[in-house]
Amino acid sequence: AVVSSQSTGPPPAGSPLGPFLLNDKMQDPAYIENIFRINFFSYIEIAVHALPHLEASLGHIFVTSSTLGEVPLNYGMTIYCSSKHAMNGFFYSLQQELIAKESPASLTVGSLGLIWTPDMESLWKNDSIPADYIAGTMEGAAKGMLDSFTTRPRTMTYPSFPSFFMRTIWYYHPWFQEFVLNQNKPPDSEGYGYEASAARWQEKINIAHQRRFNAGYNEEKQSN
Repeated sequence: AVVSSQSTGPPPAGSPLGPFLLNDKMQDPAYIENIFRINFFSYIEIAVHALPHLEASLGHIFVTSSTLGEVPLNYGMTIYCSSKHAMNGFFYSLQQELIAKESPASLTVGSLGLIWTPDMESLWKNDSIPADYIAGTMEGAAKGMLDSFTTRPRTMTYPSFPSFFMRTIWYYHPWFQEFVLNQNKPPDSEGYGYEASAARWQEKINIAHQRRFNAGYNEEKQSN
């Protein structure tokens, strides 16, 4: 069973993108709860219903999570990062419980980093991101997920090197946070470019919405 709420299309209208403190909508508890229902509670509900069947069939759960559930690499994705941290906390704890009770079912948490899909390329192609070094391919991510059903690792990290590197550096080298802040700074902005980053995030949201429109997505139907 693959436990995932990831969309294969561009981000929806309610995507929690941009500086949290500059967006009143993102500070609304009802809005935050809705994001958590999609990115966290839905995973638990699927797992709870699937687990008895998987235990009866020696099955396996693959949870589609994110490197951002371990390392907050961009303050413009605060709610997304926090929902993924919550998900990792739950499923790693559930993994331990399955091991402790000697369950016939197993569980892998998939820590996926930047996957260079057409959607991601449209959002990040103008940023100073060394995609050739830090991004993975759709084919590589799919292979890692499928292989996990055979090897059943406790964590599947892809792309492996940049994800392992950032995970280690974040906890052991305080300067890495300074590096992340400067990496996210818009060009020619003052300080860390905090307020200027809001306009850049809005541009990304507009690009995502345009891609949805071009692909024939209907926002109203998607929200019903």
